[in-house]
Amino acid sequence: MVGVWGLGLTLLAASLRYKQVGSFTEMLTFYLLLFSGFFVPGEKLPLTLRAVNLLNPLEKAVGVFSGGGFGPLGLASAFWVLVGGVAFALGYRWARQSGRLLDY
Repeated sequence: MVGVWGLGLTLLAASLRYKQVGSFTEMLTFYLLLFSGFFVPGEKLPLTLRAVNLLNPLEKAVGVFSGGGFGPLGLASAFWVLVGGVAFALGYRWARQSGRLLDY
């Protein structure tokens, strides 16, 4: 699950900047799991959630197991790894420059 790893990098970057992102992490985990298509089919979601769910890597993984191809999963995973990598690089650079890298 490379896409989830990219999401983790994004949350790591947020924690470098804001330090306490635990509640946001819990909400994101709940959203990813609940709307992944395992509990609620994607066709039953409102249009807004379907649009947000286009980048959900867990929803794409469920799609692979239910007979879909690997293409959407690869695109969503590549997107999150790219976003996570850039966010982490920027957050790490900011934390080093501001001297807050070792502060909690």
